[in-house]
Amino acid sequence: MYVDDLASDLSRFRIYGPIAANVNSGMFDDHGRQQTFRFSEKDSVIAKRILEGNKLAGGALDADFIRFLLDPGLSFNHATNFGFLEEVVNKFTNGVGFTPKIDSIYASYHSQGKSNFLVETSADVMMPIIKSDFIYSKGVFHITDVGRENGFRLVKGQPVQISTAAQFLKR
Repeated sequence: MYVDDLASDLSRFRIYGPIAANVNSGMFDDHGRQQTFRFSEKDSVIAKRILEGNKLAGGALDADFIRFLLDPGLSFNHATNFGFLEEVVNKFTNGVGFTPKIDSIYASYHSQGKSNFLVETSADVMMPIIKSDFIYSKGVFHITDVGRENGFRLVKGQPVQISTAAQFLKR
């Protein structure tokens, strides 16, 4: 099962890795508060050891995949047990002349469930509110105060930005 979890994460990386957005670059809750995802303390320690070790190059697993998997913004909901991953990274490197054995603690599968990441919600960092120049409601355009300040006017019922020297100088 540990291998299945690793294979599942690898397949997710193969499909979504090139287009994945890092949720720690700007994820917000329903109230506009910024959220940050991080690994559990145990997974964070193991991830740091793997990334700081010298076994990524030439290993059995793609180094880009491992870096993806060990980034909490890209793979906070990973299935892979990081202890098992560390065993694989450390024991299956190029030049190994024998069949390595995985630690016996991985002989029986123990699911980590959903305890592999934490979400922190900021009380201070809020989503920036974008103020619209105009609103379209029930088939009619309306210019907002911001839109008027930005030089928008209704012309034949359509919002048009009027460029004048005064507007240009205002900016």
